[in-house]
Amino acid sequence: MSGIDVSKYRALFIEESREHLSQLSRLLVALEKSTAPIPIIDEIFRHAHSIKGMAASMGYEPIVSLAHRVEDVVAGFRRDKRPMDKITVDLVLRGVDGLALQLGAVTEERPIPALDELVLEIGNTLADTAGPGDTKGGIAGATPTSRPAPADSRAPRPAPAGETPAGSEKLVRVTITAECPSPAARFFVVYRTLAALGKVLQSTPSIDEIRAARVTARSAAFHLLSEADAAVISARLSGLPEIQSAAVDADSRGSPPPSKRPPEVAARAPAEHGEAGKGSSTVRVRTDILDNLIDNVGDLFILRQRLENLVAADAPAELRAALDALSVRIREMRDQVMTVRMTPMRTLTDRYPRLVRDLARSLGKDVELKIEGDEIELDRAVLDNLDEPFVHTLRNAVDHGIEPESERVGRGKSKVAHIRIAASRDRDTVLVVIEDDGRGLDAAALRQRALDLGLLQPRQAEILTQRESLFLICLPGFSTKAEVSGVSGRGVGMDVVRAKIEGLGGTLDIESEPGVHTRLVFRLPLTVAIINVLLIEAVGRVFAVPVAKVVAVREMGSDTIHGAGGATYLSFRHALAPVVALREILHLGGSRRPDFAVVLEDGRDLVAVGVERVVGYREVVVKPLGDPLDRLEWFSGATILGDGQPILILDLPKAVRARLAA
Repeated sequence: MSGIDVSKYRALFIEESREHLSQLSRLLVALEKSTAPIPIIDEIFRHAHSIKGMAASMGYEPIVSLAHRVEDVVAGFRRDKRPMDKITVDLVLRGVDGLALQLGAVTEERPIPALDELVLEIGNTLADTAGPGDTKGGIAGATPTSRPAPADSRAPRPAPAGETPAGSEKLVRVTITAECPSPAARFFVVYRTLAALGKVLQSTPSIDEIRAARVTARSAAFHLLSEADAAVISARLSGLPEIQSAAVDADSRGSPPPSKRPPEVAARAPAEHGEAGKGSSTVRVRTDILDNLIDNVGDLFILRQRLENLVAADAPAELRAALDALSVRIREMRDQVMTVRMTPMRTLTDRYPRLVRDLARSLGKDVELKIEGDEIELDRAVLDNLDEPFVHTLRNAVDHGIEPESERVGRGKSKVAHIRIAASRDRDTVLVVIEDDGRGLDAAALRQRALDLGLLQPRQAEILTQRESLFLICLPGFSTKAEVSGVSGRGVGMDVVRAKIEGLGGTLDIESEPGVHTRLVFRLPLTVAIINVLLIEAVGRVFAVPVAKVVAVREMGSDTIHGAGGATYLSFRHALAPVVALREILHLGGSRRPDFAVVLEDGRDLVAVGVERVVGYREVVVKPLGDPLDRLEWFSGATILGDGQPILILDLPKAVRARLAA
């Protein structure tokens, strides 16, 4: 054992442990509201047991100790088939938080904190809350002050170095699931688990092959000398993640000596290795590799466009055909890479039930969170930037949107408040709605609050529409709460929310009915890596606008209305959209009247941008702006056209909004 380096498996341990902790938090919150708690308790137990087993295999004793205590708490309720009370749920959640803290230390390669006080508190609680099946003063016979062993209490300790442990020889056959991304890492965990039960005499694949990660088979055989019976060994292995089956011979004492390969293993090994290619359907890939891959695909896009520009119209048919075939292959590669980058919403939203529960409890409120459409997928780059705005929105909803219980009852509402997150696909975008059934937003009160804070002039307040009044909560420094809260105030951070969403190329809309609800609608792009843009020109300069933000393009003519004071409007969809020249927005100079109007939808309002020429549509790779260009508020990125010309990508709705407000 001393020659085995477990550090190569640390990343896998961290990733899997995070998944288990996320599921533990989600299940514990669901348990409080469930009318059928026993299946949930069973699942909670399995996650806690998996963390303990993996930590024991890695030698992370403090994590084993705490996970074992959490497992003991759950085991009592699981064994006695009784529901878990709220006090115990709180205790287990504290244990989950402690495990997350310890996992953070592993991630940062710091010493793992023992958290002895938390372990002791849980141990003492075990003695106080022993169920009817407990006969030793604690769940599963645990003593309050003792630190638990990392392995099963019925399992024998490994024999000291140089000693041969007592017991019988057993042949252990293990098969892992087809979804397991790293067979070598999983078999190493199995090896460590068996080594804690006795002495592994021989294995196929060999331990050297496992250590070197040269394993592709989905099955392995271990020759074990141990006092533990077959049931204990099978139970320990079945509790590990990604184990499909674990079979143990009751007694293989008559099998060949360990110096020779057992006949059964020898007979099975060739078939197992020969079937290796049928097993794995998934593989874990580092995100930086995916980022580099999408950059390379983007460069291929640019090179393809340059080739198309260089090839003359009268080029040989064979050359045109080859170029067309290349374009098809690059597009297929793009689609495959983008598919790999797509990540389900649940990776983000799984922790929100715990967040809402804890916030509501701290404020003395009872709030239920319902999540719909969490299977909807977004580009990882988009998803990574949504947590901050979504958390801001949820905190605002719980703290200020949801009324106290007495106020809700007085309005004829249920004592339990509800928040809903719903995601759905809409063509090339994703709609995410976050809605609460709280007190809503009062437009008149918002205008008055903005006046009191000096964020609005009386003349401006008089002409604001209902919708514009709701968007006052997105002004920097605006809040409807006079006092500073440790949680939030409606409006605190909403400027950050809007900026984040628009920075991704998305939009935010706000709907509210006083006393009934508040609904925030986020329209998000599926990806920010490769997008379709409309190329437009003003004063001889070409800019790109994401097609997702364009409603239509109209030629300036009979539909154009010139109003008083030089204002221009475009009649579109039975409404008048104000027209602002792009040269005026960007202060480019010139005096030529626009020939075309690019119609945009900013929330529910229509606006039009006048341009001199519409160059056409392009599929482009978005490049981030570096310093100091990233300080340009109205530009969301840049791209390179096929002729090598760099083009800035405009955030037109934001630019028009700033121009009209000036």
